[in-house]
Amino acid sequence: MENHNELISVLQEIKEENKRQQTLLERQCRLTRNLGLLFLCLVAAVVISLATLLPRAVSTLNELNVVVSNTQEITQQLKDANLEGTINNLEAIDIETLNRAINDLYQVINPLASLFSRD
Repeated sequence: MENHNELISVLQEIKEENKRQQTLLERQCRLTRNLGLLFLCLVAAVVISLATLLPRAVSTLNELNVVVSNTQEITQQLKDANLEGTINNLEAIDIETLNRAINDLYQVINPLASLFSRD
């Protein structure tokens, strides 16, 4: 009879241990399901972010390519330009003669302007 009682005692301990394991497995299942949902939300957020940011990034890169192309074109034009000749031409301008010509033109135009003004 004592053997029988020991067997019942061991079986009850096993039953209780099984209940605890079942409870822990259910908790683990819930946590795994929650983590799966969280991961799914994270993946959805990443996909939505990529879907909205990728066109903007492509547009920005296209604009950057245009800017780089324009910069290269301007750089080439500056290389090809005869800046030294242009500077020599600017230095050759007689500023005093130019100022006198502007003053003479002003003196001719001023009476005409007052003639046509409607004040």
